[in-house]
Amino acid sequence: MNRKVLAGAILGLFVIFLVVSNCSGPHFEWNAYDSMRSDDDNPLGCKLFEKMAKATMPNGYEVYYDDLEELFHREEPFAMLVMDYTIFFDSDILLRLDSLVRKGNKLMIVANNAYDYNVDDEDDDGKDCKWLSESESFSSFDLDALKETLKGERNLVPIKMEQNGTINVPSTFLTSYIPPKNLKTTITATFSGKIEDTYDITPMPIAVKKKVGEGMVYQISCPLLMTNYGLFYHGIQKFQQSQMAQIADMPVVRVPSNKFHRSNSHRSYYEDNNNYTESPLAFMLERPPLRWALYTVFFAIILFMFFTARRRQRVIPLVERPRNRNIDFVKLLGTIYYRRHDNNDLARKKYVYFREELRRSLLIDIGDTTLDDENFKKLSRKTGLDEQHISQTVIQLRNLAGREYGDKVGDNELYDMIDNINEIIKHL
Repeated sequence: MNRKVLAGAILGLFVIFLVVSNCSGPHFEWNAYDSMRSDDDNPLGCKLFEKMAKATMPNGYEVYYDDLEELFHREEPFAMLVMDYTIFFDSDILLRLDSLVRKGNKLMIVANNAYDYNVDDEDDDGKDCKWLSESESFSSFDLDALKETLKGERNLVPIKMEQNGTINVPSTFLTSYIPPKNLKTTITATFSGKIEDTYDITPMPIAVKKKVGEGMVYQISCPLLMTNYGLFYHGIQKFQQSQMAQIADMPVVRVPSNKFHRSNSHRSYYEDNNNYTESPLAFMLERPPLRWALYTVFFAIILFMFFTARRRQRVIPLVERPRNRNIDFVKLLGTIYYRRHDNNDLARKKYVYFREELRRSLLIDIGDTTLDDENFKKLSRKTGLDEQHISQTVIQLRNLAGREYGDKVGDNELYDMIDNINEIIKHL
């Protein structure tokens, strides 16, 4: 298959995958627990709720991960949001919260049960923070029952709100209420009806508020109403909007519930399974520009691996033997001397070369005529040639090398001179 066609097919499949994955609606996978986690996109998580809050709160919304003491010393007013299925407050931290609210801040507690863990039930009158109303549960969380309820418009319970009128929600989302006998507060949401045979109390408040000093405390006893599912259920969505509107006039800070108690004997699922950390990959995938940039990088890597990562085959060139440049040089010099045809100059240079060769090898200077007899005998012993022949050859070389330019050296004379020199050097 042509590489261009194959690359085009892969690119087309990749684009189709991106379009389908980004255009498909939210996909829910039911968990067997109500996590209330800010990073859980299941129906009973709070990831979508957190996104909606960040987009709609006019003064800002954040999830706070750092030390709680920094919030207690924050000067500008803000609204603190605490959500979990069950919250165990430490008494000392409750006192700090009481002081924080009295300075003009707001506190919203969303929990099926909220307790002062360090105070016994029998000593309830000794609590310092009397604005914390302990809820009474009339229904435990049942995932199968919730699924059955959501299959149709069955078991709907009317909830009357202080604002936004009356809404109808599935009864499975209502798990506890705040007893009227304990209330010294203003009811912001209540329902009337029979949830189970043993409970038929009218009214049943599920959201209350109370002024504490200069601030306000809000308490919601049905945390399932503040989860992701509510964003897709019209009645619950109106309930969320109504409750969050009460703290929208300040910056909203959500704090994990595990920061409010010191004891490890009561550990919520929220504390054990959610450390409020988000991986870099999850951070990029949640934001469309970064997500598409990441997809583009992955696709470029795949293309690189497909086209260039494999071994490239190249023809290995043949290495030629290096040319002998000395031969070319000799040929060049020979051509120059041949064209000039200057036998006298060539004879002088050959004589100088022969004289230097004897001086280097035998320490004989044939240019010194006073030592001719001694030098000729020494050269004859070394080469094995006749002394008279050597004497005639050296004298002839001197005569040819000493000729003036007017008396030219003949070609035959030069040939004989060179042959005699080569013969002596050969026998050295």
